[in-house]
Amino acid sequence: MGFIKFAEEKKWKAWKEQEEIILRNHGVKEAVIQELYEYDWHDFKRNRSFGEHQTVSDDLVHFLGCSLDTYEVTSMDTLLGQLSDVKLYYLLKDLDVLTLMIIYMKFQSYSSKEISKELHITVRSIDCRLYRLRKKYKNQ
Repeated sequence: MGFIKFAEEKKWKAWKEQEEIILRNHGVKEAVIQELYEYDWHDFKRNRSFGEHQTVSDDLVHFLGCSLDTYEVTSMDTLLGQLSDVKLYYLLKDLDVLTLMIIYMKFQSYSSKEISKELHITVRSIDCRLYRLRKKYKNQ
């Protein structure tokens, strides 16, 4: 399981901002809020250090074949956010929109034929894009 620092840090900062707003609304002193912030930041860094040293074992073939029971995919951002494979994250992050749509629709249980009708491209084109993506992932 990998760790995507900037994505996790973004989530942590959003959570921390909400917490600070609640604390300020309840009249907590700034010194206490700052102390909590520092404690939580050190805890986040500890978790990050642990997460960065985890072994990444996901495979693109397995990833594309996962059921929706494993991942709840409502948008491409949530799909990218749920990835635990850092290598796969960076590969998908830089893809063109059409290939991302194909992957997203595969997660929504669309067949290649249904995707081809929806996106107005051939089934062969879809299969080739997925093949090249798998090959690129394996060669990284």
